Amino acid sequence: MSMLSTLPSAGSQAGFVSCARRKVSQWRTRLRDAWRGETAATFFDIHRAAEINDLLSRLGQAPIDPRKYRRAPPTAEAWKAHLAYQQRPDMRECLPLALTPRDRGLFLAWQIQHGCHEVGFSIDDALSAMYLADRDPSRGLVETYLLQPAWQLAVPDALSRDGWPRLKQWLQREYGLNSRWFRQAKLTTQDQPQSADVSVLGYFRYPSGLQQAARAMVAALEQAGLTVGLRDIPGLSRRENVTDRRLDALDLAPVSIIHAGLDTSADEAYWRSGMARMPGVHRVGYWWWELEEIPAKWRNRGEGVDEIWAPTEFIAAAMTVLGKPVRPMPPGLELPDFPRLPKPYFGMNPERFTFVIMFDVNSTMQRKNPLGAIRAFQMAFRRDEPVELIAKTTRPGSLIRPELAQLQEEAAAAGVRVIEAQYSREETLAFLAAADCLVSLHRAEGLGLPMAEAMLLGKPVIATGYSGNLQFMTAENSYLVDYRRSPIAYNDPPYEKGFIWAEPSIEHAARCMRAIVDNREEARKRGMIAREQLRAQYSLEAAGKRMRARIEAIREEQQARSRPQV
Repeated sequence: MSMLSTLPSAGSQAGFVSCARRKVSQWRTRLRDAWRGETAATFFDIHRAAEINDLLSRLGQAPIDPRKYRRAPPTAEAWKAHLAYQQRPDMRECLPLALTPRDRGLFLAWQIQHGCHEVGFSIDDALSAMYLADRDPSRGLVETYLLQPAWQLAVPDALSRDGWPRLKQWLQREYGLNSRWFRQAKLTTQDQPQSADVSVLGYFRYPSGLQQAARAMVAALEQAGLTVGLRDIPGLSRRENVTDRRLDALDLAPVSIIHAGLDTSADEAYWRSGMARMPGVHRVGYWWWELEEIPAKWRNRGEGVDEIWAPTEFIAAAMTVLGKPVRPMPPGLELPDFPRLPKPYFGMNPERFTFVIMFDVNSTMQRKNPLGAIRAFQMAFRRDEPVELIAKTTRPGSLIRPELAQLQEEAAAAGVRVIEAQYSREETLAFLAAADCLVSLHRAEGLGLPMAEAMLLGKPVIATGYSGNLQFMTAENSYLVDYRRSPIAYNDPPYEKGFIWAEPSIEHAARCMRAIVDNREEARKRGMIAREQLRAQYSLEAAGKRMRARIEAIREEQQARSRPQV
């Protein structure tokens, strides 16, 4: 065989040359990156198709064209891709640089293998979020700083013009960062935190009564003329994509308020939110609770705060055992604008008087006691009367327990319709507005937000005459149901067997239902009285004034301590 016969043809020779040129280009790129300090261990290049597709291939995924993502708008669920880092302290500890070019490849691999299923987003969402984050001038350092307490304590003023270089010096020592992406990372004016009079840590992204109460607190403080920094405490389940304001405040205000249920300690709120506890801050625990007694395991809650604000007198009495000063601080209760929807939208019959009950099966059903309302309704009315009862539960299919099965069985037997759906805030208010009367035969409540909202809508409300709802409910403005004090029959965490709550009278509740239907003018009058009383005493303005007065007193105490002693 002649030597010429071994040479490639013209077509294959062109392919050979093209391949050789690509290899040379790749080697040049690697040499350049190595000279810049960017190697596979220090820089995951998402713009190099070979590099990212090698990772995707090893994970059993189809290859992508990076150009598709470089300038594309984020996918609808891309915001979820960083949730695992935000809401899991163990993730932040094990992979601190996950949001930066150094370790984003490792983070993407974890998302594909675990995070997509755990949080609920697609691989396309994960890729979209990664390419969107690549446009960040700080190269992920600002977002990481806001979630890493150790970084915040090492350089408290890092997000300032003078502090940024010190943060980078500290990171270089701590993690050996020296790649070009790191050297070029810069702070923008949008990254710099705004000063605040008070910080509020709360469940701002978790759709719940706690979320609404936290938002109301912020609105009241701002109406009182205070600047407020918000910090989200990540919930362990559903979260909303809140985009109307920042939720990443640092612990730099003179006063911080931890707004949560009593199951969340101050230390846990800081730990889960990724916020460092800074010295010199006066911390307030604003905790919600529903019983007269506090479980022994939570009686150390006072250790993480300087004082406690209680939403109601009922909660204040329970929290005296926590060992810190307790001040009643009723919340502001105002309704936002919402569209009014007709009865048929919710399956209500316009020709019937509609009673409604609202509850969350995770709250728990034993405490919310929807079965009591169903039994009272059965006792009060015949099946052929023009009345109906609708039971609205807020977490469809979240916990299928024997109690829920019993509810569905008794509701069906009584002709009561059960709605299992997650309504938006606006739909929830529209549901209450469409109804004629709210019923709550609860065994205990810290406040009872649905009752307050129904009263603000001018609706008559039937409720157990016990616990936190007595903060705003009276015999003049509502229908209070008789009860007897009763020990809890079995453990229903967090409520312990033997603790005391109420057992409302089914017979009296039935009489209240009957009285409202038979004397609708009297019911209307009570609803109007309730609306006017709540508007006057529990407005955001009134709540803001109460909180501002206490915050100003705290600031005076802080300033007095800081003055030199003569």
